[in-house]
Amino acid sequence: MDRNQFDRLSRVVAAAGTRRDALRLLVAGVVVGSIAGVEEASARKKGRGKPGRAQAEQALQCTRLCKPCPNKKPGPGVNLTGCNFDEADLVGVNLGGSNLTNTCFARADLRGVSFRGANLSGTCLCDANLGGADFRGTRVTQEQLDCAIVSCDTILPNGKPAKTCDPGTKCCGGECVNTRADPDNCGKCGKACGDCQTCNNGNCRDLTVEDQVDCNRNPLESAGGGKVCTADAFTGICDLGHCNCGPDGRYLPDENICLCLEVCEPGDCCELTSTCLLDNSVFSNDTTGCIECGGGGTTNLCCEYLCQNSGPGPRPTKHVCIPNATPGVTRCDASFEGCSFNDASFVDSCSDCPTP
Repeated sequence: MDRNQFDRLSRVVAAAGTRRDALRLLVAGVVVGSIAGVEEASARKKGRGKPGRAQAEQALQCTRLCKPCPNKKPGPGVNLTGCNFDEADLVGVNLGGSNLTNTCFARADLRGVSFRGANLSGTCLCDANLGGADFRGTRVTQEQLDCAIVSCDTILPNGKPAKTCDPGTKCCGGECVNTRADPDNCGKCGKACGDCQTCNNGNCRDLTVEDQVDCNRNPLESAGGGKVCTADAFTGICDLGHCNCGPDGRYLPDENICLCLEVCEPGDCCELTSTCLLDNSVFSNDTTGCIECGGGGTTNLCCEYLCQNSGPGPRPTKHVCIPNATPGVTRCDASFEGCSFNDASFVDSCSDCPTP
């Protein structure tokens, strides 16, 4: 035994209190074969048998074995003790007043779930999405919430939000947004501006050709000679709050896309390869005429969405593939599992679209 080990052992024995306690700690150390065993035994005595912080954190990592409960349906006032709902989709379910002792919800989607008055003793919520969940009337602990995904609309037992938005922002749909500048929440939550509008000081403002953006609010790209064009096909240029597809294009407002003037047979489409702007005049850069949609094989639409982030850094993305899509007609949903639409691309195979 070196000097450091001897000193550590001396401190442990001195803290034992009685000779009987000291002897018990020494025996415990010999059995485990290390001074660490003595220190652990000493810590247990000081804690009067209660689990230490390290033990509590380990328990919160959902390492316990929960059992399947195929005959129990989650709902209000149900006894789900020890049941396994890892990775379950329980969006909007009412679990108010339920007994959730030692129940496993690891990686589950619990957005909008009401836990009001539920027993959450030992409940595992690690990596579960708790956006919009209501914990009023429960004794959920901070340790349980620390390993979960909470947002500004997650309600704590005291009625306050789990995350506080910075000054100048409001909680809209679980995200802190600047309602003075967010076109999807302009002036107040849920008030969306038009496709060719922007949010200015809480009011929707029409975008003009001087703003040089396409009908998806993306900036135009320089094409030389003072000409700027859309980076994508099937879109026009914002002009006084409306989508201008040029004299050779037609606008489909429900889909917010531009197609050629020519109407094609089913299964075919007429593509505007890009829409350009020169000297404040909008025109079609090129058209394809009626062709097989997707150019003969590229008929799978890969949709990308931006999702809420539980911490700092960029927002995570999810992808959804729509097979047998028709370019210019098939469109991505505005949202996917609470994630907002970000981008889309055609792929030869859905396997080329990243998995969600």
